[in-house]
Amino acid sequence: MTVTQNTLMPSILSVLAASAGAHHSFPAVYDANARTTIEGVVTEVLYQNPHARLYLRVLTEEGPEEIWELETQNTSFLRRGGWLPDTVKPGDRLSVEGNLAYEIEKRLYVQTVTAEDGTVLWIQDPGPLREEGYDPSIQR
Repeated sequence: MTVTQNTLMPSILSVLAASAGAHHSFPAVYDANARTTIEGVVTEVLYQNPHARLYLRVLTEEGPEEIWELETQNTSFLRRGGWLPDTVKPGDRLSVEGNLAYEIEKRLYVQTVTAEDGTVLWIQDPGPLREEGYDPSIQR
């Protein structure tokens, strides 16, 4: 039996479509024009692929606490940038700037993470800070 390109194409396309649906893109979930900064205490760290996540307990202006889900890059990208599995731990107090999700409340795509002492732990695009001497590969 000879398999032609025409009979393979629908099968290949259905496999590709299924795998694409399992992973989302930044513009599909997050608003590139909507940034905010939150401060709080880390409750959980999931340093795993496809995207590492942090959960941050944030005290609101009204008083009650909220848990925010913070999505980062994949772990390979984080490691290359100097963010290792023990860089952030539960109990750490952080300031996090990021992009808000379109439809999911209290969800942020991490752009910058700053420790309580002012140390920058992560910046999504360190190019501008490198000019000022910032090197994300150096553990501080």
